[in-house]
Parts: sequence; structure tokens; C-alpha cells
Amino acid sequence: MEVIDEVCFGRIRKEGGRMNYSKPLLLDNGKKVAVACGFDIRILNVSDSRHVSTLSMHKAKVIGMAMDCSSSSGDNVLSCDEGGELFVWKLLPVGVECVPLGKYPIPPTAAVEHIAYVGERGELACIVMMNKGVGPRQLLLQRGRTNKKNDKYTVLATDVLPGFNTCSFSATQSFCAVLTASHCSLACSIVPIYASHSSKATRKNRRILCGERQPTCVAVHPTDETLAVGDHFGGVEVYFNVFQQKHSGSRRLHWHSLPVCDLLFAHSGTELYSSGHEGALVQWHQAEGNKADKDILPRLGLPVTHMAISKDSSTMVVTHSDNSFSLINLFELKLESVLLGQGITLPEQDSSGGVGGKNSTASSRVVPLLAYDPRTAAVVTKAKPGYFHFYHTPTQQQLFLVDVVQENYIGAASGYRDVLHMSLDRSGCYMATVDSMFGVDNKQQQLKFWNFSRTSNRWMLSTSIVFPHSGDVGGCLLQPVVQPSSDASSSSVVMTDSDHDAPLPFCLTWSTDCEIKIWAANLINGSLVWSTLDSRVYKKGLSATAASWSPCGSVVAVAYGPVLTLWTPAPLKWKCQFSKQQHFPDDIFAVRFSPWCGGSTVVVCSSSAVMAWNITTRRILYIAPLDAVALDADVHTGLMAVATKQGEIVVFRGEEGSPLCRLDADVSSPRTLLFCPPLTPSIRHLTTRLLYYTQDMELLSVPISLCGPEVSFEEQDPENEAEELKPQQRSKLSCIVAESTATVAPADTIFAFKHADKMAYIRPDVFTKEFEDTNYQRPSLSKLLDCFATSLDEASK
Repeated sequence: MEVIDEVCFGRIRKEGGRMNYSKPLLLDNGKKVAVACGFDIRILNVSDSRHVSTLSMHKAKVIGMAMDCSSSSGDNVLSCDEGGELFVWKLLPVGVECVPLGKYPIPPTAAVEHIAYVGERGELACIVMMNKGVGPRQLLLQRGRTNKKNDKYTVLATDVLPGFNTCSFSATQSFCAVLTASHCSLACSIVPIYASHSSKATRKNRRILCGERQPTCVAVHPTDETLAVGDHFGGVEVYFNVFQQKHSGSRRLHWHSLPVCDLLFAHSGTELYSSGHEGALVQWHQAEGNKADKDILPRLGLPVTHMAISKDSSTMVVTHSDNSFSLINLFELKLESVLLGQGITLPEQDSSGGVGGKNSTASSRVVPLLAYDPRTAAVVTKAKPGYFHFYHTPTQQQLFLVDVVQENYIGAASGYRDVLHMSLDRSGCYMATVDSMFGVDNKQQQLKFWNFSRTSNRWMLSTSIVFPHSGDVGGCLLQPVVQPSSDASSSSVVMTDSDHDAPLPFCLTWSTDCEIKIWAANLINGSLVWSTLDSRVYKKGLSATAASWSPCGSVVAVAYGPVLTLWTPAPLKWKCQFSKQQHFPDDIFAVRFSPWCGGSTVVVCSSSAVMAWNITTRRILYIAPLDAVALDADVHTGLMAVATKQGEIVVFRGEEGSPLCRLDADVSSPRTLLFCPPLTPSIRHLTTRLLYYTQDMELLSVPISLCGPEVSFEEQDPENEAEELKPQQRSKLSCIVAESTATVAPADTIFAFKHADKMAYIRPDVFTKEFEDTNYQRPSLSKLLDCFATSLDEASK
């Protein structure tokens, strides 16, 4: 076994995150799209979702982008962050040039929410929240932003309604329309932005009261004194000649059944586009004739958050609330392609009650789905409802989608179906998923088994089971099978799929009905058919909260509240249980076998502590008082990682209580952890990569290097030495553990250890020697558990 001298974290890398909170920007006549993602701006190729470049200079969250109209050379992008720092990005044929413009003139206690307007003469208007989020929300206009010494601004409107689509500008007519709320009334304020010497200086501010129709968005015509206001009832009110009271008029357009999310005029002004909460796009023809003529593009997905149009009005990109992007051909009004960011857990799935509602247990705990596909070296995340997204992190490119639920999302419906759980096997050839209905009492859960077909190069649905349990399914796990051996007594499945020559794994599922099931596959007429192999109930009224397979796949650990049980899969037989409720009373939500030393140590997590058990010596190795939120183990390096509510990630070995290194996640605490192979493997030392979702749904990764005694940290990568984080010194046990090393004491005073067959206590030294002889060869743990019965029989004689 390799000796580890120290473990070092590398530089944190952002793999993805929320990209739907700001209006996107189409570049190069619709061939590329720029989106804000945290502190960065990402430029993607719309044809194949290929990552083109990342613009990184901001020190705060980027809140808006706009085309720099003051420059006529190419695509120049103006960006602004929450702190008001401004940058202009000149997109050259080769490379990108960044020009800092200083800071937007806002008070120190204010924060910029988004860019509202960029003029040809250097005007810049922003929506600003004053007094650290207390308010009021104001629309500010700065003239001559190219002069860094200009710290003056004009307040165009105050008490602006929240949202990114509540303000719109007309460059040719020199006025803006903004939605405001003052004196308990909702209105659309029309504000001229002309200079004092302009011929339109006689125009005055106007307010159009909205009455009971709560406004949601506004758009101004590019060439006329016309504006459109969308409301909560799904209608669009178009106002004409807004500065001519005698000749002004309005017309109501109504198609949407849910609130209007965004409005946008084409550059020519002949078309008005409206998007609704139901995920549909309506094209209103505003040319001469009947201005109520329309074309509809339905079923785009989840509610639309923003719309952006190219310079030639041929392409539109639409962002959705699930972090996806729809690329639309406006000439034919059809959907061209879909770009996906990392999946976002929807609010109704992430409530405090979980999927099960108020009476839900920890088994229905909803966390962001995150898995690794070894076949394509891609990270698997959720996409739009019902889909999986295979995302290649080295190239930051979307590979393909898997439609799991095979149903259209209908926003107006009372419920919708989405993926709840998934599991991939080690070969990347088999996948198990659980999908459920959200928003309704009858969840109608389905368990589906998939296999990847090399002939058709796609995931194929092999079996679908409706209502696999009578209760809510808490999870599914595919067995980590190994290659078939000559030992016929091994409990791993040796039957193989002819398309892959890979062993078929078992699948474990558990539910709130207190039952756990083992599913197995059979080849029938050349097709895989999955069915129940065995099922058991541990105790009536007690449902499983977490589970994990051993590295060899011969034993499965299932947690029932604070109690941990061990089972063999074929047949499903209870072997023993571990319990230490005096010091570990909370429910277990995560279980992992430590890959180090053959998986003889089981690490469990609750909301208040982390505990490690040695299943061969039946001792508690340590109890660490950590507010854990996630746990994972790396089968390649033997490392384990636990994330805490305080935003700290601790890397350790399961057998030891001392942390090898610690990382402060800084921005927000991680929600889930995943070990995967590194982007560039090293030939001098072991490396791995840890991915995690933050509370802000940003997907981050950090490389981890395992250095031997003969390799110092400085020798690993001299070129990036300045960028790497300094290695953490190995801390004392008191930093992570409440009790020091393993305590030798009688079994009945340490914890309750019961054998399923004899219901008796076992001596600490029953089979220690047998395990030590084959410690590093990863023996079948089921054989060690079977030694209990033999040892008991000999002791009785």
C-alpha cells in the first residue's frame, strides 16, 4: 500500500452554474452567445454548444451584459458586476482584449442589479438597489461613461418593480418605460432621456396606471412612440403615441393563459414577441393591417426568463428557469437547438419537507443529481425536467441528452414528471433511474433500467416498473460488479450482456414502505428484463434512510435511522447491525465503504456527526462532531471527502480520524460531492478530482494530489505553483474527532453488535488474522461475515 505524506488541493475551477439570471447576448449574427455565469462570462457556439472562451476579470457576480454601441468595430461587449465595475471586451479574430472602464457611480451601500441601457454617446443606465437591499430600487442614468472622472448620475425613476424585464429604452425616440410601484398603485412610467438642447424637450413624464392588471414586463418600440406592457393575466397591452394625449390609444393582445414573462420588439419593429409562464413564444405581427395576427411556438420547456435577438433579427435565444437555452429560427419560427447548463433543483422539489411533504423522512431528501460516466468521461447532471445532461468537463461541451420520463412538460398542468434518483454502474453501460410526479399527491413513481447499445450508440430503455414500492422510493444503487472469477461461491453476478461483455449488476432500492429490494436482470430472447430477485423488511415501521455497496459488491450496507445494517445481496440476508445511539442519535443520510484496506471500514454521516466502523474488529474508529451535508469516496485513490454546513471540505482516509487536508469552499457550502478522474493524470503521483455543487447551484471542481514522501509539493507543477493553494498541515485529531483513536473495550460497552442468525455478541479477535492476511487484496466481505456463524458454532462447542 502506498504511503501518503501529504494531500494537496489545486486551483478551484468552475465547471458551470446558473446562467439564466441575466439576459444573454447573441454575437456574430447569432452564431455565438454570451452568458453571465457567476464571476465569469462564457461564450458558447450555438450550433454544437462548444465552449469558445471564458472572460474572467470581475471580482463580483456579473449581473448584466450589453453591446457597446459607442464602438463600431466588431462585437464589443460591455459587462457590469454587482459592485459596479465596468469592463469592455473587444472580441478580436484571435483573442480577447479587456478594457476596464472604472466603477459605476453608485453609493458604497448600493448594488447594481442589471444593465438597462447602453447608448451610442456613452450613456449607461442601470437598475440599482440602494441601502444594501433595503431600497428603494432606482433607475440611474450616467452620461459620458468613457470619462472615468464622471461620477454624476440622473435618477430617472424610483420604486422600480423587481425583475429583469421591468425597464426598456428606445434609442431613436429618446425615452424609456419603467414599471413602478408607488402610493399603493402600479404604473408604467414614461420618462424622456433627451438632452436639454433637443427638439423634443417639450415632452414631459407620463404615468399609465395599470389598475388591477399587475404588470410583469415592458418593451419599447425601436422607432415609434409605442410600448407594450405584459401583465399577470397573460395579456399584452400595446400603447400608441404615448406622448400625444389627444391621439394616443391602446390595443390589447391576449393569448397566454399564464403571466407574461418577457416582451421584445424586433429591430425593425414589425414583430412583437411575447413569452409566457407556460413556456410558449408568440409572434405578434405589428405591420399594417390586423395587428392581432400571430404565430405560436409552443412547448419550449419551463417558464421563460429572458429573450435576446440577433442584429439581423433572424435568431433568438430564450432562457428558461431550469437553466436551459432554446435557439429559435425567427424566419421559420421553429426550434433549432437546445443548450443546457447544469441542472437546477426546482423550488417545489427543494422544499424543506422534501418530496414526501410534511411527513417525509430523510429517505426522500432531494439533492442535486451528480454522477460520473466512465465510458464518456462525462459528468451527468439534471437538465430540463425529465432529462439527463452528459457534460464533458475537459472541453466544457454538452455531449447528449437522455429523455428519461418521455413526457412533455406542461406548465399549466397541476403536476409534472421529473427524475428523482439515478445510478450508473462502473462500466458506464447500465443505468437505473427513478422518476416521480411533482405537485400532486399521487406521485406515480417509476423505476427504469437502461443499457447503452453500441450498435445504435444510444441509451435504450430495457425495463420500466410502475410503482416499484408501495411507498416513496428513497434511492436506487447499482452494484459495483467485478470481472467474473473462478470462485463459484462469489455472490457477484457473472451473467453478461452480449452487447458489452460486462457483468450484469444487481440493483438495490429502498422506500418509505420499510422494504428493501434487490433487482436482477435476465436475458430473454436477446433482451434484458429486470425483475425483483428478493425483498426484505428489517423492522416494521422503520424505513431505510441511506445505503451503499461495498467496493467488491458482495455486501450492501443499509441505514435505518441511526442504525447501520449489513446484508448479502443473493439471497438478501441480514448479517449484522451496528448502533451507537448514545453518541450518534441522529438519522444517517449517507453511507460509504472506505476503499482503503479492502472496504473493511464503513463511514456514516448524520446532520451532527461523522462515524467510522470497522466491520472486522467491530469497533468504532472515531466519531467526528461535524455538521455534515455530503459524503463521497474515491475508489481509485482510497480517499474520502465530507462537506460541512460551514462550507468546509475535509479529505481523509476512512480508517483514520485525522484530516489529510481541508478546503474552504468560500462562497457557499457544498450540497453534494463526487470524485472523478483528473483532467490531466500525473505520471509522478496519484491525482483525483472532486466536483461539488454549491448552494448557489454552481458546479465547481478542485484537483487533489497525493504526494509520496519522496515527492515534495513544489515538484508537482512548478509553472502553476503561484496559482495552487498551499498545502494544509496535518491537523491534530481534536480538529475532526471527538474521541481519539479506536478504543479497545468489551463489545457490549462500545456498541450493540448483533448477528442475524444467533443474536449474540462476538469476541473482538474472531477473525482478525484471516482479514489481515488478505487485507490488500479486497476479499469478498460476504465471506468475512459468513465467518460469524462458524465462530459462534465453535464457541458453543
